[in-house]
Amino acid sequence: MLEPGVAYQRLTSLPDNWTNVRIALVLSFTNTSELNGEPVTENPYGASPVMQPWVGLTNGAGMPGTAGVKFVGSGMGKYEVSYPCTLSKSSGWILSTNGSTTEGLKGAGTITDGETIVRSDNNSRTAAVARFDTPAETTNFAFAWMTDILTWRDVGAERSYMRRNQQVIANVSNPDLAVNQAMVIGPAYNEGSLYGGWWDNSTTFTGCKHLFIRFPFLNNRLRIHALKVMQLA
Repeated sequence: MLEPGVAYQRLTSLPDNWTNVRIALVLSFTNTSELNGEPVTENPYGASPVMQPWVGLTNGAGMPGTAGVKFVGSGMGKYEVSYPCTLSKSSGWILSTNGSTTEGLKGAGTITDGETIVRSDNNSRTAAVARFDTPAETTNFAFAWMTDILTWRDVGAERSYMRRNQQVIANVSNPDLAVNQAMVIGPAYNEGSLYGGWWDNSTTFTGCKHLFIRFPFLNNRLRIHALKVMQLA
């Protein structure tokens, strides 16, 4: 359980030369006063990186989007970043943007190198709904999130690329089962390539081995029920 505004960050056992990593987690949100309390509707909005969600890997130097911090993973898309990340209730709680009750947070591939943030264009994508019921129930109390990070280098174009894939499973009742399902089921959406990386995957790699998870809510706590990180290449 993380207090509002707090990030989950830890060093993984990933090697320096990883090129494909998958992260799966099962999560939910509660209010700030009760262990299994109903969340409250929240719409944090702002251009600052602290007002946006982050799920991925960093170099362990702090908050993505700030000086000296490298990050690869999931964040707000190029178009989503113009709207608030929203937690609201409609037939269960839903994580979305701009208060949508029919479509979940799309998320997008995101690379940061210091204060420079590069985001994928995910405007045409239809997102799975990240939905869960009240945390006090014994069923449907969480949802699963998977992000797959693939990096490579186009030598001819002299550009470093990242592709990020995402999968969401709504209404989770068994976190241990769901985190494995999210990890195994693989990507539901193959996002377009995003370039702007600093690696060549030959002599220089991303240097990102610290797991970093943070959501921007100030009146709700993040609960991580289950978590796995797997190197695929």
